[in-house]
Amino acid sequence: MAAWSDALSLLKKHNVKWEAPTILHGRAVDGVARQIYAPRPVDARSFAVFCHEIGHILGNDEVGSWNFALEQARSFGLPVEEVKRTIRVYLFQNNPSLLPYFQ
Repeated sequence: MAAWSDALSLLKKHNVKWEAPTILHGRAVDGVARQIYAPRPVDARSFAVFCHEIGHILGNDEVGSWNFALEQARSFGLPVEEVKRTIRVYLFQNNPSLLPYFQ
């Protein structure tokens, strides 16, 4: 799987910087620089999380960021059902009210 090279192309396309995670979330730094803290993508699951964080940097809410991750998984030919499973597990643990959006 070429997840890291795909991830690098997304970072470049959206002008986002990446740093190995100490915490797992996206944020704007000083309102100017755009940087994410996310796992280095090595499979569909970590790629989904990575793309989700880029989605936040692009201004998406939680649902929009997961939808961005799904779109990217489709565009790079990754297993979409595995990405959806990742999303459902995350939402079940952190925000179950959003689960109906990803059934």
